[in-house]
Amino acid sequence: MLHFSTLENIDIREITDTFNEAFSDYSIPLQLNYEQMQTKLRAEDYAPEYSVGAFYQNKLVCFILHCYREEKGIKRVYNGGTGVIPSQRGQHITLGMYDYILPQLKEARINQVILEVLENNVPAKKSYEKVGFKTTRRLRSYFGQIQEHSTTNDIQVESLNNIDWDLLESFWSIQPSWQNASQSIRNILDKLLVYALYRKKELLGYTIYNPASKRIHQIAVSTKSRHQGIAKALINHIRQHNNPNVNIINVDEQDTSTLNFFEQQGWENKINLLEMKLDL
Repeated sequence: MLHFSTLENIDIREITDTFNEAFSDYSIPLQLNYEQMQTKLRAEDYAPEYSVGAFYQNKLVCFILHCYREEKGIKRVYNGGTGVIPSQRGQHITLGMYDYILPQLKEARINQVILEVLENNVPAKKSYEKVGFKTTRRLRSYFGQIQEHSTTNDIQVESLNNIDWDLLESFWSIQPSWQNASQSIRNILDKLLVYALYRKKELLGYTIYNPASKRIHQIAVSTKSRHQGIAKALINHIRQHNNPNVNIINVDEQDTSTLNFFEQQGWENKINLLEMKLDL
């Protein structure tokens, strides 16, 4: 007999073990060690009091890892991962976990719940729709190798230590997903590299890169400086100082200029997700 509970008293190591078992047969390789799980949860503002697990004989067998932020008076919870171990599938446990946790989220005056689901995972999408989630946008992910690019002598790429977030965010065309949001970056800034490109001391573009996961979390160029090789120079710097293999996940498909840039580099769009939201 399954029973449900929040995850306030569950050790991260147990969550990691169940996470890896739940995703052991996933279509995309997704296995995290303890340190990687700690980093993920810290980045995304994990909230165990809003998270839920299903237990069988006192073993965590299913989970929803919820994260929490309040921005401009709006209280949001983000589903940082839903997993069910193979032996427990087919019992609609995800719906049961939501039946358990949603009343508690409403009582805590949470305004909105956000999640991402693989576009081709039709059963999961239907489950979320039964709960009341609605698709809000499509997100693309890319994987590839940075090719060497020539750069001009009038630009300099430097590490950026004192970050003016308002300035960097003024370069955006689209709001990033939760995992790539500035708050997520700030939470694990000690593990990331921030590169800025200057011409005559003017900042024209930047990128934020995770050397452990080889992931570009953000890359943006000021509106007036686009189509001048700025983004190429930034990724070239990553190639020279880190690793040519890169990935970037959950980019809004409405950001066509950024997606076109990735495709021009020959990077492969392997995964698409749907962002879904539930208003409480």
